[in-house]
Amino acid sequence: MSCQKRNGPLKALREFSPVAGPALAAIAVARLMPHIPNFSPVGAMAIFAGAMLSRRWALALMFIGMIASDFALGFYDPLAMLFVYAGAGASALIGSVFCRKSCAFASVVAASFLGAILFFALSNFGFWLSGIQYPMTAQGLISCYVAALSFFEKTVASYLFFSMLLFGLHRALETRFFCGHEAS
Repeated sequence: MSCQKRNGPLKALREFSPVAGPALAAIAVARLMPHIPNFSPVGAMAIFAGAMLSRRWALALMFIGMIASDFALGFYDPLAMLFVYAGAGASALIGSVFCRKSCAFASVVAASFLGAILFFALSNFGFWLSGIQYPMTAQGLISCYVAALSFFEKTVASYLFFSMLLFGLHRALETRFFCGHEAS
């Protein structure tokens, strides 16, 4: 009998509530560590949290972790922040839809691409809407998105890289410890 049939898809880890504290700390620390602009594990962590935890816990962890790190990083325009947080929350919801039943490669890749696209669309829309740098016109919105394109490839790369890393490590640990199989 396969691990998924015996334990249900990822059931053991989802029911393991002590994951909440370390996950929250990891989200906050990941935002504080030096990194290439827009190449951070936070989006992938949101997708992973959405797949592993209830939607309520996944969203709560993302928002609490981001707020905690914003205390250290400094807060910025509240409207822009709202859309950045919405992008992170959307990634958690995407993880719960695409990866809850299956952590198949295609599901993780699809969730990563969609999460990166939604984060890009939401966060840059919020930045434009805040009126900080671009005029509140259609041309201003287009200019905002065009200027942000240089960061988009790093966002996609980080979502893919860190999602593969998190789900791959989970698969290895699940196989070794939750299925009774020894790693070869």
